[in-house]
Amino acid sequence: MAISTIFKISERLDEIKINQGMLLASINEKKESRNLRDYEFKVFSQWGEDGILQRLINVVEIKNRTFIEFGVEDFFESNCRYLLMKDNWSGLVIDGSSGNINRLKKGILFLETSSVGCRCIHHAG
Repeated sequence: MAISTIFKISERLDEIKINQGMLLASINEKKESRNLRDYEFKVFSQWGEDGILQRLINVVEIKNRTFIEFGVEDFFESNCRYLLMKDNWSGLVIDGSSGNINRLKKGILFLETSSVGCRCIHHAG
C-alpha cells in the first residue's frame, strides 16, 4: 500500500474521531456538573482529557490558544492534538527521542522549526 494511501486513511480516521469528539462535546455542553470527570471523553488523549479540556476552554476565557506538551512520542496519542486539529490551536511539542520527532515530522501534521531549534506544530488542513 502506498504511503500516500496510508496518509489518506489516517486523515480520514482523524476526521471521524474529531466528529465523534464534536458530538460528545455537544452532549457535554448540556451537562451542569462541577465534577470534571463527568466531561471526560477520549479522541486523541489517553484517559479522557480531550473532554475535560473542551469543558475548560468553554468556561475559561483563553486569549492565546497555544499549548505546550511534553513527552509526546509521535503525537498520535496526546492531550493537545484535539485542540490542534479541532479548535485550531497551535503549540510546542517536546520529546526526548529524535526517532519520535522524526516520525512526527513525517506525519500528516505540519512542523516548522524556529531559529532556536524548537519544534512548533500546526495543523496543515
